[in-house]
Amino acid sequence: MKKFIAIAALAAILLAAGRADAFVGRPPTISTASVKVVNQSDHAIEVSFNGGAPLAVEPGGNVVKFFLPSLGTVTVHAHVLGSPTVGDTKKAQLLVGRTTLVNATTNASATSLTLTALKPGAVAANSHRETGVLLASGGGLMPLLCLGILLGRRPARRPSQPEQV
Repeated sequence: MKKFIAIAALAAILLAAGRADAFVGRPPTISTASVKVVNQSDHAIEVSFNGGAPLAVEPGGNVVKFFLPSLGTVTVHAHVLGSPTVGDTKKAQLLVGRTTLVNATTNASATSLTLTALKPGAVAANSHRETGVLLASGGGLMPLLCLGILLGRRPARRPSQPEQV
């Protein structure tokens, strides 16, 4: 009987806390925020979050790290791989369910590194804009391509008809 009461009390607490997913077989949802660092330079960099272990990011690559949004902000530090003196530090704001984009760029000789932090959610806005441009250009150019294929080929020659007298 005590076991039944304990299970019923736990169920009531979880339902009150909004964790009804636990009874359906799904794991409870945990709200997280993420920071995505994109290396837009021609040199490999190392990135660390809140003074943690550094992660190597290749040129053109990226790294995503998830955090609890209760932190508020995350300190992102990056430096050129092999040159710990060439680096930069930025604070990235966290927002529940959003990704904060941090761009890392270096000059051609890798003597300076710059981090640029965007607002949380700017990643989705950028990808939606790019998708819209892609669809608009594809939709506008496809009829022209079809017309070019249909009208741009050499006309078929008709066989010559014998002259009738």
